[in-house]
Amino acid sequence: MRCVIPTIGARGDVQPYVALALGLQRAGHTVTLATHPCMRGLAASYGVPFAPAGPDIDIAHETARMRGQSRS
Repeated sequence: MRCVIPTIGARGDVQPYVALALGLQRAGHTVTLATHPCMRGLAASYGVPFAPAGPDIDIAHETARMRGQSRS
């Protein structure tokens, strides 16, 4: 089966889907991880095919910026 796993977020959000992709690959499936372009290296380091999805932004920087603007 051919699968695309779409996800967004920081590395901690994406990493579990890399593990899922690896498990699916071991089971004989063709898997592509679709996420932020900045996660290309993460996918490549595990040998998981990658498709960019969303804007090419620095997730860590944007997360810190949003947290800085939060009232809570």
